Amino acid sequence: MRRRAHCIVALLVLGASITMIRTLAAADWPTYCHDLARSGVTDETLSARLHPQWVYKAPHAPIPAWPEPGRELNRLAFDYAYEITAAGGLVYYGSSADHKVYAIELESGLPRWSFFTEGPVRFAPTIEAGRVFACSDDGWLYCLSAEDGTLLWRFRGGPKDERMLGNGQMISRWPLRSGVAVEGETLYFSAGMWPNEGVYVYALDAENGEVLWKNETSGTDYRAQPHPPAVAVTGVAPQGCLLGHEGQIFVPTGRNVPAAFDRLTGKLLYYHSRPATWGDRWGGTWNMLSGGLLFSWRCHVAPDSDVRVGEFQWHKDDGLIAFDAKTGDVRRDFPGKRRAVVHDGTLYMAGSGRIDAYDFDAWTQGAKPSDCVKWSVPHVPTYAGVDAVTGATVTGGPYGRAYAMILAGGTLVVGGNGSVTALAADTGRFIWEDQTSGQARSLAVADGRLLVSTTTGQITCYGSVAVSQPRVVSSEARTPVPEGGESDSSGADLARRILDETGKKAGYCLVLGAGDGRFLNSLAEQSDLKICCLEPNAEAVASARRILDQAKRYGVQVVVHHAALADVAYPEYFADLIILHGGAAPGLRELSAERVYRVLRPHGGTIYAATDGMTRRPDVVSKWLLEGKVPADEITTSADTVRVVRGRLPGAGDWTHQYADAAKSGCSTDRRVRLPLKLLWFGDPGPARMIARHWKGPAPLCVNGRMFVIGQYSLMAVDAYNGRLL
Repeated sequence: MRRRAHCIVALLVLGASITMIRTLAAADWPTYCHDLARSGVTDETLSARLHPQWVYKAPHAPIPAWPEPGRELNRLAFDYAYEITAAGGLVYYGSSADHKVYAIELESGLPRWSFFTEGPVRFAPTIEAGRVFACSDDGWLYCLSAEDGTLLWRFRGGPKDERMLGNGQMISRWPLRSGVAVEGETLYFSAGMWPNEGVYVYALDAENGEVLWKNETSGTDYRAQPHPPAVAVTGVAPQGCLLGHEGQIFVPTGRNVPAAFDRLTGKLLYYHSRPATWGDRWGGTWNMLSGGLLFSWRCHVAPDSDVRVGEFQWHKDDGLIAFDAKTGDVRRDFPGKRRAVVHDGTLYMAGSGRIDAYDFDAWTQGAKPSDCVKWSVPHVPTYAGVDAVTGATVTGGPYGRAYAMILAGGTLVVGGNGSVTALAADTGRFIWEDQTSGQARSLAVADGRLLVSTTTGQITCYGSVAVSQPRVVSSEARTPVPEGGESDSSGADLARRILDETGKKAGYCLVLGAGDGRFLNSLAEQSDLKICCLEPNAEAVASARRILDQAKRYGVQVVVHHAALADVAYPEYFADLIILHGGAAPGLRELSAERVYRVLRPHGGTIYAATDGMTRRPDVVSKWLLEGKVPADEITTSADTVRVVRGRLPGAGDWTHQYADAAKSGCSTDRRVRLPLKLLWFGDPGPARMIARHWKGPAPLCVNGRMFVIGQYSLMAVDAYNGRLL
């Protein structure tokens, strides 16, 4: 009864709040795009002339999950800048680079606190009742104190702690890729993004994390696919920030349309994943609700007869589409536009080098755009931007570079490529413009200030007061690792010895035992390894993270996971190098050699165990490995080390020609592949350089654990076991 009562209260609160949404806490920007409708509208006003107050430079630029697709509109650009929220005098963001949630002071830009998660944080935190709700690719939803970042509670969305390589980082098999939606006492989120791996949509009590309902069946439905007439068992694949409308909660599904769920019960109401017509695709990770309509992107699938690297140059039929929120039926589309906001009977849209205002009621009733336009002005910013991939100089006008748009009182603010522009909402009159470092993809307004976040990791605060020199708060510089703890010289020497003896200077590395972090820092400093460390002791985890964070290596090169050593919940075959070193390594009785060997990459993956002459003598380590079913001929011992070099997987086959072999048999000799299958990794190289399937290009070839992919103008080698681009 208590759970049902919570949901009923939430529905009543939402029904009232949809009409009052812009009058509550107007001075704050507590969630992505201000409110649950993702309207991007606030009653908070801005000065007619804004001046930079401070510039905050994050320790690292964002690391987006997905690259630019090149040949079409990027509908997965949800984390190209740090999405910002603000409440109670603080500005919040989550980092996809160093895996932290940050709070900085709105008045000064100075850091207030930060909190480590165990994976990339790709969506804006949501602030409600003195609490910060943040989700991570590590599979956990975190509830933190808004004042000091103290962990109040956390909730794991997936069924267990199991990790995999996703978008080049170690994440949960069930990452949280839909942000957090909070309304009253209830919060909503999803876990999982691959239907065959399991998808979970939740409603929780926002105070204590108690489950109110859970939908775990939306990923298993027999339905039509976007490429007719194909059908398959699949379903909702969450990616993109949740939004709400009356009795519904919407889960964006990446490059497809959002799915609608009942807010009271969690029942899937509809998911219209069919394409519009041949050549058109609907949906994306930007969505907005207004007037009973669900706005999303419309993407025209352009000819793929040539590869394109960098941002897609808009097709004339790319634009926005509006669905009936109750049914999912198409109501109206609008080519050429990228962003929209609605307020007080006016629909504002930006894209294709123009910003327009329309009579919203007339537009929804089917009037021609020319018959309901209120004003239309060019959007050609003075400042040029740079294509993030190619480095080419581009401007906002001819390319429709409108990455974000919000309405604050009577001011319309548009984020472009290298610029932010303000217009009068009633007339379209130009008010103000400033240059930005990178693409201005996230905008927020709080306490009369405009906040602009860009693709370079820079957040700029604008206010009404002219200052001679805006404060620059930079966290980019590396701080020297403090002395003490492990010997810096011995750690550096050991790291150098391991790298020299194994020859592993790049790839994925697993270190069992963190020490205080100095050895991990030395190992990262001397190599291009991407390092995962497993450590069961919470104090050691905190120390190592602090050291690595000061060195600006945490997240971008090294991560430390707090978990029991007995689990080793990493994917099979991912590690090119596994290290058990010195006093930092755990005792062998805490580890299963079979589990450690399971995650070692075939075809040369190496275990390096430093012995201590006591409990970890070479003979003891060798016996431990043999008991874990490690082949004896792969084990080599010396006076102070034991090494394992893994060979070929027994029964594994190759695919050396277009049709398997020189005889064109089309038959694999592999005897290991058995159902059911599960993902090992996903991510690069992405579609930009790939030959499109319509060209009927050659199949990838695979030999000795290396996959060779032929692009139109390139040849790529990919590690078949962990997805690393070689």
